[in-house]
Amino acid sequence: MQAHARAVENTRAVSKITVNFFETLHMHASNLIQIVEESQCTNDQKLDELQKKFEVTEVPSFVEFAQITIGKFLILLLCILTFTHLIIYWV
Repeated sequence: MQAHARAVENTRAVSKITVNFFETLHMHASNLIQIVEESQCTNDQKLDELQKKFEVTEVPSFVEFAQITIGKFLILLLCILTFTHLIIYWV
């Protein structure tokens, strides 16, 4: 009978340790999920701010750069066409 009582006591101790382990694991997992969600929210806000900044500041600069580049390309193309026309005219 005493052996049975010790076995029950040991089983309860192991059960208590196991329950505590999973409660602690659950607590840490919940904290980790909360941290990840908050981090994701913060990252989403920063990404939105960056996109707004890009839309406000970078797009006009990019458009201006593209217009200048296209303008230079057209001038170069005109020079090439003029040079080609001169070569054809002199030949």
